[in-house]
Amino acid sequence: MDAARLDLLLQYALAAAGQEDPGQRELGPIHLIKYAYLADLAHAERHGAETFTGVPWRFFHFGPWALEVNDRIEQAAAAVSAERRTFTSARHKGEFVRYLVQDEALYGRLARQLPGEIASAVKRAVHEHGNDTYGLLNHVYLTRPMLCARRTARV
Repeated sequence: MDAARLDLLLQYALAAAGQEDPGQRELGPIHLIKYAYLADLAHAERHGAETFTGVPWRFFHFGPWALEVNDRIEQAAAAVSAERRTFTSARHKGEFVRYLVQDEALYGRLARQLPGEIASAVKRAVHEHGNDTYGLLNHVYLTRPMLCARRTARV
């Protein structure tokens, strides 16, 4: 795994979300993990199945998961001075964290450091799904690798 590339990707997803409408700007770990997966998928489609981050994605509870990504989120967010907000939810029974970065210059700088297919895929996905967890999960679950993983998991 390339931690520097992963951090760049996570920071870009946060910065891209910060460019969206209020209410869609904060991302949680589940969103960041799925945006990292979508970025790796976009890169793999153009580079012979090689991912940008080298993260070993696993099929877990119907979707892509990597502990390595989860473990980098806090550090990557802190490195770009992301605001960190925690809250409890009676509906979802637990404590949750959200990160927010609103910095147009940072967004532009990070976008220039990423391959075009990654910046485009992440920006498009963030714009379409933002922090809509259910919409994002549905989108991710319907990607080809996840559809194949689901069929394999049922055998």
